[in-house]
Amino acid sequence: MIYRTQEDSAARLGWESIVIDILVIDGDEQAQQQLHQLRGGPRDLRFTPAWSAAEGLSLAVEIDPDLILLDAQVNDADWLEVLRALQEKVPHTPLVLTTSRESSGEAVRAFRAGVTDYLSKPLEPAEIRETVQRALTAANLREERDQLARQVEETTRTLLRQQEELNAVHVIGRLTTSLLDMDVVLDRLTEVALHMTDAEESMLLLRDSTRDELYLRAGKNLRAELAGGFEIQLDSAAAGRAIETGEPVLVRGEQAQITPSCPTESLLYVPVRAPEQVIGLLTLSSSKPEDVFSERDILLLSILVDYAAIAIQNARLFESIAESKTLMDSVFSSVASGVLTVDQHGRVSLINPAARQILQAPGAAAGMPLAAACPGVAGKLRSLIDATRQHGEPTGPFEMDFSLPSGDVAHLRMTLSPLRQGSRSTDGVTVVIEDLTRQRKLESRFRLFQRYLSPTVIERLPDDPQELELGGVRRNVACLFADLRGFVDFSVRHPPEKLMETLNEYLGLGAEAVLAEEGTLDKFVGDAVMAFFNAPLSQENYVLRAVRAALSIRDATAELHKRLPPAHRLTFGIGVSVGEAIVGNIGTPQRLDYTAIGPSVNMAKRLQTAAEPGQILLTPQIYQQLKDRIIATPLVLQGITGPDGPIRAYELLGLS
Repeated sequence: MIYRTQEDSAARLGWESIVIDILVIDGDEQAQQQLHQLRGGPRDLRFTPAWSAAEGLSLAVEIDPDLILLDAQVNDADWLEVLRALQEKVPHTPLVLTTSRESSGEAVRAFRAGVTDYLSKPLEPAEIRETVQRALTAANLREERDQLARQVEETTRTLLRQQEELNAVHVIGRLTTSLLDMDVVLDRLTEVALHMTDAEESMLLLRDSTRDELYLRAGKNLRAELAGGFEIQLDSAAAGRAIETGEPVLVRGEQAQITPSCPTESLLYVPVRAPEQVIGLLTLSSSKPEDVFSERDILLLSILVDYAAIAIQNARLFESIAESKTLMDSVFSSVASGVLTVDQHGRVSLINPAARQILQAPGAAAGMPLAAACPGVAGKLRSLIDATRQHGEPTGPFEMDFSLPSGDVAHLRMTLSPLRQGSRSTDGVTVVIEDLTRQRKLESRFRLFQRYLSPTVIERLPDDPQELELGGVRRNVACLFADLRGFVDFSVRHPPEKLMETLNEYLGLGAEAVLAEEGTLDKFVGDAVMAFFNAPLSQENYVLRAVRAALSIRDATAELHKRLPPAHRLTFGIGVSVGEAIVGNIGTPQRLDYTAIGPSVNMAKRLQTAAEPGQILLTPQIYQQLKDRIIATPLVLQGITGPDGPIRAYELLGLS
C-alpha cells in the first residue's frame, strides 16, 4: 500500500521503497502475463488479476488497491457500467482504462466518466510504469488538496459558527414581521436555539397564569418521557427563579432536573419576556458533565428570546384576529337575512349566501357591477341605494315585489344604511334583505285556515307535525250543542242556494257567540253547532262561559229575526252539560279531528234534542255550580230517561 501521510509526500512522488497494489480487471491472459513480468524492484508493482467484471468488483472492495486497470473489452459487462460501479465502491482509487482499439471517441467518454488515464494495447512496460506513476501522483495531489480543504474547513468552522449565531438572531428578528403562525414561530425558535448551542434538547415552556404553572408548548429532540407533554409548577426552584427574576438561570448536577423522572447534567432556563411579565421559558438541556453553555451562548439566547417574545405576541394577536374574522364570516354566512353592500361606484363589495339565494343570483361576487350581479332586481335596488347615499341616513324598511330571473315574484323587505368608516361616510350602502314571500303566503293560508278551525285549536297546533298523534286526555269540559229547529221544512220550500245562504247566516252567529267566549268550536253537524270549553287550554269560569255563549246565540238569533222575513225565521234549541270527557285527536293519521267524547258530551246532545225552539236546557250539575249567577227553572224531560229514571234538567232564562 502507498503511504498516506503528508511527510511521505516526496517518497510517494519518487516511488521510493514502496509496493503499489494494482487490480487488473482484464480477461486477456496475454495482458495479465505482461503485467505480471513487471513485478519486483525497489518500486514493486503488485498486480492482482481479475478475469471478469464481477470478480473485479469483489476484489476492489476486498483489497482496496492503489490503482485499477480496467479493460474496455471486459468480457461480461459494459466497461462504462463497471467503471461507475467501481467509482461507487472505491471512490478514491484512480482508474486507468486499457483498450486494444484506439478510439478518440472512446477516450473522450472515458475521461468524461472520470478515468485518470488511458492505455493502448499491447501494453509496454515503460509506458505502464509511467502511466502508473502519473496516476498515483495525481491521486496523491488530490489527497493533499483534500487535506488542505479539511484544514481550511476546520479553520473557518468557528467563523461559520459565529455567523450561524448571528443569522439565528436575524432569523428570529424576521419572524416578528414574516411569521404569524404560533406553531411555526415556536418550532423555529426551539430549532434555532438548538443549533446555536451544544444542547441536546430544546423546548419552549409557556406560562399558564390561571393554574400557576408552565406547560410544554414546543420542543426539539425531546426524550420520550418529555415528548408527550408535562407541567412545571412555578414554585420549582430553578424555573421559578427564572420567572421571578426575569434573568437566565443555569443549573448543573442534581438540581438539573426538568421533571423528577428526567434528570440531566446541565439545564439552562432563558426567560421569554413580554412587556409586562415573563410569559415563558426557553429551556435547553445537556447530558454532558462539562460546561456546555458559555456566556456568549446565554447572551445570544437572551437576544433571541427578546425577538421571539415579540413574535409570540404578534402571533397571539393574529390568532385572535383570525378567530374573530372566522366567527364573523360564519355569522355572516349563516344569517338568514340577505346582506349586500355596494360601493360608491355601483359595484358589489360583499354579498352573503342568503342574499344570493333570495335574489336568485348564484354567481354574484365581490367586484361585479350590481346590474351584472343581480340582474333581476338591480333597477329597483339602484334607485333605493342612490336615495340612501344622497340623504346619508338609513332608509326603510321598504316592502315591495320584485320579479326574479326565474319569473317568480318575491315579496321582499329591504332596509338600507350608508356605510361609514368612523364618523365619515364612505358612499357605500349596506342593504339588508328579508324574503317575506313565504311568510305572506303562510299568513294568507292562516287566515283561510281560521275559517275552518277554532283559533284556540290553531294556537295549540305543535310546530312539529309528528307530534300530532291519535289519542286524548281526560279533563272536565262544558259542552254546548245548538241545533236549528224547522230547517228541514225550510229546505223543502227553498232552492239550495238560499238554503246555503240562510244556514251560513245562522251557523255564523252561533260560531261568533262561542268564539267570543273563547270556546273551542268543534264542528258543524248539518244544521247544528258543537262547541266545548276548558280545552285545549284551561279556562277560568268555563261553565259560565258556556252558559253565556248559549244566551248569546239566543239573543243574536232574536236580533237576526228583526231583519228577516217571517218565512226565514228559524230558532235554535240548545243543550249545555258539564263533566269529564276525553279531549284530543280522533280519526286517522291522514285526517284528524280535535274533539271531545264521553257521557257528558252525549248529555248535551240529548238536552239539545229535547229542547224546544228558543229553549236552553242545562244539566243539574251546571245549575248547582251557577245557581247564584243564573236564573233557571227545573223541569223533567218527558220521554227521555237515563240510568236512574227520567232526566231532570233546568231551563236557562238569563243571568241574575
